[in-house]
Amino acid sequence: MSCEHFDVLVVGAGLSGVGTADRLQTECPNKSHKILDGRPSLGGTGTSSTGSARPMQGEKNEGECNGIPTP
Repeated sequence: MSCEHFDVLVVGAGLSGVGTADRLQTECPNKSHKILDGRPSLGGTGTSSTGSARPMQGEKNEGECNGIPTP
């Protein structure tokens, strides 16, 4: 089994994650990076079928898992 090495790991391919990766390419061209996301496409919840930023039915977001009430 081979192991890949990256200087930066970006978790989440939403607006912030993709923006971070873009900025890394521009400002740190000698650093390698990888974007990981649980969804098959870029764009995060903004491109979900509901078009809303709220979690999909049946899923818990991080705040809910930590006992923080969410709308």
